[in-house]
Amino acid sequence: MLYHFKSFQPISDVAPIAFGWHGNDIVGRARAVLHERSKEEIEAAIHLVNWLLDSAWVEEVCDELGNALSRWLGAEVDNENSEWSVSANAHARNTDSSCFCLSLCVGHFDLSTYTALPEAAWYELFAALSLGIIDRAIADEDFYDGLPVQSEFHHLWRSQARVADWLIEAMDAIATAEGLLKLARLGLSSHGEERAPLVPSITDAEVRTHAAEVDVLLDLFEYYRTGHFESCEQAIERFSQTHGDKVAGVSGGVGLLHAKLARLVRGK
Repeated sequence: MLYHFKSFQPISDVAPIAFGWHGNDIVGRARAVLHERSKEEIEAAIHLVNWLLDSAWVEEVCDELGNALSRWLGAEVDNENSEWSVSANAHARNTDSSCFCLSLCVGHFDLSTYTALPEAAWYELFAALSLGIIDRAIADEDFYDGLPVQSEFHHLWRSQARVADWLIEAMDAIATAEGLLKLARLGLSSHGEERAPLVPSITDAEVRTHAAEVDVLLDLFEYYRTGHFESCEQAIERFSQTHGDKVAGVSGGVGLLHAKLARLVRGK
């Protein structure tokens, strides 16, 4: 999943009442971590988070971990004497979790080359992620509230279940941020011995280009959700007719938009 701040301003807004006290607890804790950062820097942080989550490196590592876990679970489930011999789904790791994917990046990317967020720290990225998730939760709540109500119970359940899912992820992110911040204050590394970055350095230009493409993709996602389209292809075709300049600015073109829109539709 990719994030931005269109439904929620990271410095000034409050979480909706429907989110309960946990919502504003998450927001307050994230702002405490980011209290020395400006709105522009927090936006730069979420752009960097998106760039990291969307990197080929993260996708490859998640696939490897998912396959390894599946192999292990498969072997254990087949073993009648194993304490783990229950449904593999009961132990499945959600490798689509943004917090989990971002945690894989810690120690593998050099944040010092990203000048849009001077002296960036990993705990700041997790705090920004938690606020970005709140934004996504609000957008989802607005979307579901706008759907026709065929059953009041089902409508309320669907909306609240989705919001609860986001809040769990946001709590995971801010808890990780606070843990990393505590380690930093104690002068400890978050991943044992310092490791040299295993991937190319981050550049402002790459992140800016990616941020512009994410804006187009998320605009397309909202366009798809609020319309009545038979497929992602049809939505992209009609979106391109009115937003051709935006689509033209996406380096991967329509093919990339289709692949990423399909992932967003599946909640990834």
